[in-house]
Amino acid sequence: MPKKTIPILALSLLTISIFLGAWTELHINRDLASDLTLYLRAGDLAVRGLNPYQLVDTGLAFIYPPVALLLFTPLSQFPEAEPLWLSVGLVSLGLTEAILLYATRARWNNLHVVGLTFGILLFAPSLEELTVGQVNNLVLLGVAAFLLGMVDDRFSWVGDFGLAVAISLKISPIILAAVPVAAMDVKRSLRIVGFIGLFVVASVLFFGFGQWMEFAHVLPWIFHDAPTPFNEALLPTLGRLVGPLLVHVDPPATGRLLGVLLITLWLVSLLALRVRHIAPGALLSLGVATMTISSPLVWFHHLVFLLLPVLYLPLTLDTSHKTDQVMAVLLLAGIVAINASRLVETRIGVPLGAIAGYFAIYVASGVGLFSPTFRHGSGNCLEPGPKKGFGKLSSLPG
Repeated sequence: MPKKTIPILALSLLTISIFLGAWTELHINRDLASDLTLYLRAGDLAVRGLNPYQLVDTGLAFIYPPVALLLFTPLSQFPEAEPLWLSVGLVSLGLTEAILLYATRARWNNLHVVGLTFGILLFAPSLEELTVGQVNNLVLLGVAAFLLGMVDDRFSWVGDFGLAVAISLKISPIILAAVPVAAMDVKRSLRIVGFIGLFVVASVLFFGFGQWMEFAHVLPWIFHDAPTPFNEALLPTLGRLVGPLLVHVDPPATGRLLGVLLITLWLVSLLALRVRHIAPGALLSLGVATMTISSPLVWFHHLVFLLLPVLYLPLTLDTSHKTDQVMAVLLLAGIVAINASRLVETRIGVPLGAIAGYFAIYVASGVGLFSPTFRHGSGNCLEPGPKKGFGKLSSLPG
């Protein structure tokens, strides 16, 4: 592939993608209901000693761990909660971008950074996330901090704290803790558990153990699918497309099985790749993609998590390698497909763009594990050491 092909293709597709994101904001997002009202209601109920876990359905209920109430209880008492929470979301995205630029040592001028910032803000799931007031940007920031701690030991405490926050708010990032476990890094693994334990104790001290009992009652709903047009997981979407053909298939059960298979593949990859010393950023990129799409319940704003592989991989890849060229094309195709998803969905009624997009990014993240860019000696990964599976830091990317 000619040297200039990837940059030209990237500029063209990203320009189209930005316009698609803007269209989504103007024609779709302005009619969406805010999830922030659920958070504030839950926080207010918790302040008054009432049960915030009053389940209506998975789309209209607070089903986050009681640790999240430590955030939403004070927010519910703030008169300007909505603009404050929007600011938190924007700052979280900005810090995520800054962390990944630093972690990859990307040498970008100010104009490039401004362009990247606009690309992030006009990524359709980012726009929806900010519009509906979800907590995912804060979770993404915690995961990005964890990536930084994995590639630079100076930030290991910050990274472990970030992952603990992400797990305490969302639970699903817990699969990423498998990276230090696979690396046999006992210190970091225990530190993550310790931070989570502190958050749990704080929530019990503030709200009592009863809120954890109430959360336990609604916890199974997290693992259910929702057969609504808003669930963009693979199996429910196929069920809507070819329902009569799936008469002998249980989509929720099959969806959970698919999720288990994806997570198992991720865990097996970690164990298998220990001996090859793959860069932790590449491993985490696949882990985040797995975390995002393995759930039987995937709302469109959940795809904001894909910003981590979408940003980390292009900032570090070397398009002189054929593998990285494939990765770049898949990532670009994934971004465009996701940004076009809402437009396509208004025409055909199913989120085929989102599904094609997130699977393209998932495959690109998997391809990254086989790229020379992310192997030992590339400058993007960790030296093998006697005490850790991935060892100590050799050199930073760039």
